[in-house]
Amino acid sequence: MDTEPTASDHHTLSSGGDNPWDSVMQALQKPEIVETDLLPRESLKAKLYPAEKETAKKRQLAALFEAFPLGITEQSIVLYPGSAADATFADVIGGRQVIHIDPDEVSIRELQTEGYVGVPTTKEQYYADNPGLVGAVDMIISYNAGKISGEEVSFIRPGGYVLANNWHDSANAMARREDFELVGAVDQFGVVQDTTIATEALGYERSAMLHGGGNMVFGADEIAKLEKGTYAETTESRNTETIWLFRKKDSAPHDELDKAKAL
Repeated sequence: MDTEPTASDHHTLSSGGDNPWDSVMQALQKPEIVETDLLPRESLKAKLYPAEKETAKKRQLAALFEAFPLGITEQSIVLYPGSAADATFADVIGGRQVIHIDPDEVSIRELQTEGYVGVPTTKEQYYADNPGLVGAVDMIISYNAGKISGEEVSFIRPGGYVLANNWHDSANAMARREDFELVGAVDQFGVVQDTTIATEALGYERSAMLHGGGNMVFGADEIAKLEKGTYAETTESRNTETIWLFRKKDSAPHDELDKAKAL
């Protein structure tokens, strides 16, 4: 395997007054806003991940973290912007280490009632409210929630991580960044991929839909056989269920927000 994080890569935050985690937890100690009678009768979390799907995803994540130990501790800061009601990452990583960020107040309230940490706001507002976290976040999760911006990257410490899938081209975008390196990946079946295989799994796939309905045609070679004007072609990210792990290089200018925004 080309790259694998070691115990020395892990950054443990100070327990003193300068610990940015303290300000985060203080912000969360607000009057309780959860009212269970405001929640829908059927859990949003259950709708998002039925039992079988939830179990499969947890196995996938467990396989990834077993292959690539990240050293996440109780002092670690893990952000999950656009989480909706998804608690699977917190269940595997550790419930109090993952901060779920989403403007959907119903989803966040549901997570809060189950003991998870959640902030009902947009990720842009969360970052604006927590400038002290620049260069201090251990990991950001980008799962079905769009690409990670240059501003978000500035919050990740050197040696910190990004977990990303490709539903919104997030993993492909991370792979193009020079300040991050690909560590590995795990596919939807829980098969761990080293750096070489994980790199090959990235990229895009061309497909075509025949006019008037019919079967989809995949791949450039097969599309070339079709008669022009008989199909509509699209290009989409490959392997959208795979989860890739990226590590921020130690030399990355993590504390220069203006440079990050310019990326």
